[in-house]
Amino acid sequence: MKSSTFILGLIPDCVIAYLIMVLLWDEKSLGVFIFIFIALQVLYLIRWIFQSIVGWVTFSMNKEKLIEGVYKELKEKKFPEPDKYTFDKSMPHHFYRLVANDLSVDVSTRISAQAMESEVNILRSVGQLQAMMRLTNIHSASLKQYQSDFEK
Repeated sequence: MKSSTFILGLIPDCVIAYLIMVLLWDEKSLGVFIFIFIALQVLYLIRWIFQSIVGWVTFSMNKEKLIEGVYKELKEKKFPEPDKYTFDKSMPHHFYRLVANDLSVDVSTRISAQAMESEVNILRSVGQLQAMMRLTNIHSASLKQYQSDFEK
């Protein structure tokens, strides 16, 4: 994260801390302002921890259903065999990029591959790294299951 973005992100917190200090505190000093500012940061951390826990618990409860959904889409769109392409198996969006750029693959399959790759890239670009990890986990498991269909 760039330092300028980080500093700009603190401006709303400073405004909120200042307003709370002015409206709710009798003593208006730098110490009170810093206390409120740090309290806000602690609240944000608690919120982030809670969201992380809920996200991972929800993911683990629905993982098999999500894997099955991606697997079905791979079959319905007739994706090519994953082992036909050389890619890092822990990075399934690389497979989707290769499929999307393969002119020998059906257009609807290429569009689906591009959409699947975009899901991961969007999550990465907006900083949703945990959601990106969960999605990558689902796609990796689905591709592994799909590859096993070709090995039969």
